[in-house]
Amino acid sequence: MQAAVNLILVRVAAQYGLNIKEIREDLILAGSPDRTESRYVVEDDHDELFVLETIHRHTRSHKQRIIDALDELSSRGILGIHPYLRTAHQDAIIDFDGKSWQCIPYISGFELNRPGYLHEVWRGDVVADFLINLHHKASRLTLFENEPVFSLVKFIEDFVRRLEQHYPKLLDSAQKALDYVRRTFSPVHDDLPVSFCHGDLHPLNIVWGERDILAVIDWEFLGFKPEGYDLANLIGCLGMEHPRGLQGELLERLLQRLSGGNVYASITWRYLFELVIATRFAWLSGWLNKKDFEMVELELDYLNLLVEHEGLLKNTWQVTT
Repeated sequence: MQAAVNLILVRVAAQYGLNIKEIREDLILAGSPDRTESRYVVEDDHDELFVLETIHRHTRSHKQRIIDALDELSSRGILGIHPYLRTAHQDAIIDFDGKSWQCIPYISGFELNRPGYLHEVWRGDVVADFLINLHHKASRLTLFENEPVFSLVKFIEDFVRRLEQHYPKLLDSAQKALDYVRRTFSPVHDDLPVSFCHGDLHPLNIVWGERDILAVIDWEFLGFKPEGYDLANLIGCLGMEHPRGLQGELLERLLQRLSGGNVYASITWRYLFELVIATRFAWLSGWLNKKDFEMVELELDYLNLLVEHEGLLKNTWQVTT
């Protein structure tokens, strides 16, 4: 069976112009395995590493959208972007052995020391630089110019209807945070400026160098969203890692550098805390989709903790723009 798999990988890789000499089962793959059907690290005859992935057929059009977006982002000189390979016929996704395949360079980085990285201030600098770069260089992407802007409020309300129908007890637990979002965030949502966002930016979706970012991965939720979406999502993940991440020097440096980078409008800074709360509903939905009820309960506790400490955290995150 392994020999057959290896032969398939060799033949698939050849369509991308790669001559595979080894399957590297010893290497760890970053990012979520849920994004693809299967993943294999291979090494070619130039000692370069690549990831061959099979994708679910129903995701093919979305995967192509991601591939095209990364091509455009890379062409604009945004660091941390590594485009997918294409065949001699310029196909990024190919069909072979009854499956759909794609191929991307394998980027080897340093393992994230969790939760110790929350004390490593330099990470705040490099993430801020990435966000500034993305904000300034990814405006008016041709691929997305006719697409609607993602509505976080609509997403939350659709999710709430799902809870009402299938998980009323969970809705009771989420009610405090939901009331908060409806009172403070929903009325201003449509006034927030939008920009192109990664959509799932957090420390585990970054391949870290010794003191820089080598790659930003898992662009599944890319698109135009409230301009502070990536920052809010990242802040929420720092706090989920450990509560001290919400007040640590890493976050302080991140906010300072961003506030000096001419990135976000005043209204975005004013409602940053509310946006953090709102983005956690996307995480809550994700845990529920996976039926990971332990994480659902943890997320609900976290949401309530954030709401209860509104005053303290808003004061901590205050920036001058």
